[in-house]
Amino acid sequence: MSFRIIALTPSGRLDPSLAIAASRAGELGVLSLERALDPAAAAEAMDAMARLARGECGARLGGDAPSFEAIVARMPPAVKTVILTRFERTSLAARVRALRDGGRTVLLEVTSLEEGRLGEQAGVDGLVAKGHEAGGWVGEETAFVLLQHLLGRLSLPVWAYGGIGLHTASCSTRSSRSPGSPRFPSR
Repeated sequence: MSFRIIALTPSGRLDPSLAIAASRAGELGVLSLERALDPAAAAEAMDAMARLARGECGARLGGDAPSFEAIVARMPPAVKTVILTRFERTSLAARVRALRDGGRTVLLEVTSLEEGRLGEQAGVDGLVAKGHEAGGWVGEETAFVLLQHLLGRLSLPVWAYGGIGLHTASCSTRSSRSPGSPRFPSR
C-alpha cells in the first residue's frame, strides 16, 4: 500500500507558497481556488505555482462556481490535477470529461458514499473523503469512517481529508504510571 500526501493551500487566499513547497518536497501541492471570483487573479496564482513548483501541482475548484470555466480556460498545462468540490449533479460528468480531455487527473471531494458513487459514475480518477472534522462543507461521518465506506464499496483510490476523531484513536483505561506520579511529565 502506498500513501500520497496532498497539501492544500488555505481556502480564500491566492497564495501558492504551500503548494509550491509540497511540490518541491515530492508531494502533490494544490492551490485552493474554490472561492476565487477573479479568474485573472486565480490565473496569476496558478502561473506562479506552475513556474516555481518542481513537481506535481494541482488546483481545487468549486464544481458549481460561476468562474469555473474561466479559471479552467486559463489553467497552465503544469497543473495536472484538479480537485472538484461542491458540484451540480447535472454538470458533474461534463466537467469531469472536459478536464480529463485536457489531460488532467480529476479527484472529487465527497462527504458521503452517495457522492462517491456519483463521482465514480462521472468518471473521476479518485475521491477525497472529507470528514466532518474538516472545515467547510462536510457530512455526518468522520474522515476515517467515510474512508472505510468508500474503500469497501467503490473501486477508486481515496484520500482522507480530516483528522483523528474521537473513535479513531486507541485508548486504554489502564494506567502505566505508578500511584502518586504526576499525570503529565514535569518540565
